[in-house]
Order: sequence, then C-alpha cells, then structure tokens
Amino acid sequence: TYVSGLAYGLSDGIDWSSFVNMFKISEPPKIDKLIVLNSEPEILYSRIKASRSDDDHYDNKGLDFYARLSDNYN
Repeated sequence: TYVSGLAYGLSDGIDWSSFVNMFKISEPPKIDKLIVLNSEPEILYSRIKASRSDDDHYDNKGLDFYARLSDNYN
C-alpha cells in the first residue's frame, strides 16, 4: 500500500524528494482511516526471525532498519 511503501522506502534510504517526484506522476490515494499496530523494534524483529523460514529483502536488514521503520510509521 501507499503508506507502507512510504515507510519502508524511507527506512531503506529512499530520499523524500523521490516520493515528491512520484506524487507529480500519480496522486496518492485518499485514506479514510489508518490503523497502525506498533511495538518495540526489538520485539518486532525477534518475532519476524522466529516466525519465518525464508528471509526476504527486509528480513535481512537488521534491528536498526526496524527501528527506523517504527519511527517512520510514527
């Protein structure tokens, strides 16, 4: 979704100006409600590592990435 793409992209190092340029091409969707369930990055990271057998791109980012991700959602 738009919001998660923004949060993950910023956490992964994509600069804000890149998102601004995307908005010039396509307007982001209007959001009626947004519910974000958040926790301490350490807890989130440990749950991901315990629940998945196949790591993806973001699973291998490490705890610092999840701390940035949590900040970007807030």
